[in-house]
Amino acid sequence: MKATQLKRKNPLHPSALAINDLRRGCSVVRFNTEYGTMEEGVVVREPYVQTHASRFLGKQLMVDIRPTEYGDVRTHFLSDTGTVPYEGGLWSPVNFMVAAKKKHLLPEPSGPNPESFVGFSDFEDYFENEFDRYWEEEE
Repeated sequence: MKATQLKRKNPLHPSALAINDLRRGCSVVRFNTEYGTMEEGVVVREPYVQTHASRFLGKQLMVDIRPTEYGDVRTHFLSDTGTVPYEGGLWSPVNFMVAAKKKHLLPEPSGPNPESFVGFSDFEDYFENEFDRYWEEEE
């Protein structure tokens, strides 16, 4: 990766982190503007390249983050966190990361109330239940 790419930041937010900002031990907040969800955590390993068995995924930049709320380390695609653009140069239109100390600069949520979800796992469970309910109604 070129040095200029390491300093590029997501245009969604002026305080968005670049890949070279992600150091082991730094506190970050992942934010999704579409659903108004955020998750705070600590980077446990500096970003790295992972080769996936799927030819579709190929090589991806990854980062490991331990959420402050419920401790299990999670591996994230950096493009999905909005820290680097997707292949082709497009940034995530809804995701970005900021330093935890800048959490107060985050925009207002534009979707479901983030107070009603403890973290991303609860949010995913909510939509999985909504999906199941939708299919039950169709039958």
